[in-house]
Amino acid sequence: MKITLIIIIFFSTSIAYGFDFSHIDWFDSSIGFVVNPRTNIRTSDIFINNQSLFYPNSKFIFEPIPILFFRFANIFINKDGGGVAFAHFKHYKLRAIITYAGEGYKSHIFKERKNSIFLGGFIEIYNLQFKLLKDIQNVSNGYQLRVDLFKKFNSHYYSLEPHIGIQYWDKKYNNYYFGITANESSISRPSYFPSFTFNTNYELRFIYSDGRTQYLFIPMYKKYGKEILDSPTVYRDSEFRFAFGFIWKLF
Repeated sequence: MKITLIIIIFFSTSIAYGFDFSHIDWFDSSIGFVVNPRTNIRTSDIFINNQSLFYPNSKFIFEPIPILFFRFANIFINKDGGGVAFAHFKHYKLRAIITYAGEGYKSHIFKERKNSIFLGGFIEIYNLQFKLLKDIQNVSNGYQLRVDLFKKFNSHYYSLEPHIGIQYWDKKYNNYYFGITANESSISRPSYFPSFTFNTNYELRFIYSDGRTQYLFIPMYKKYGKEILDSPTVYRDSEFRFAFGFIWKLF
């Protein structure tokens, strides 16, 4: 009931407080498909002689991701959630967003860590982006904040956009996704309660446009903070991924 009420209020604000969007199309819709291969920072676990053992997980994960985007006026919906764009100008953008996110993790030993619904905001001012999200589903009750410095290079067919970012995860977020509770601890695996941490992100977005179709290639590298690396559920401090695929504009 609480989440439903928040979503209703969230989207209804676009009617009362929407900015003037006369300079862009009222309706936009796209579909597509992206493959997202990535390395895995998590450990795997096995049972030997009734004891749990951890070992590095070198498996390369391939994530197929269907793309959906729909926008009517300043309300938009995508594969992760949706939002309301309160301002959309060349050097200034302001959005309220709702999304399904987290650092979900399944293990034979630990209780499953689940993703959650996050509510927050996005601001873009010239070459800076700010995104703040709060868990509203009472899963981790945590916050995450990301600040990106970026630069756009555009031509008739190509678009290149490098990003350098810093991401903040608070103590509650880290405790839920990377901590070990007293019930999950053992002699060889003590409890772990991480504090807040800062991660760094490097990203290069390359887009080639051909009529209604856009082709994407986006390599990404993420360096995790010490609080994450110290977790027994993690065996490496960095992750590499690169997304590639296409998006086709329907209207």
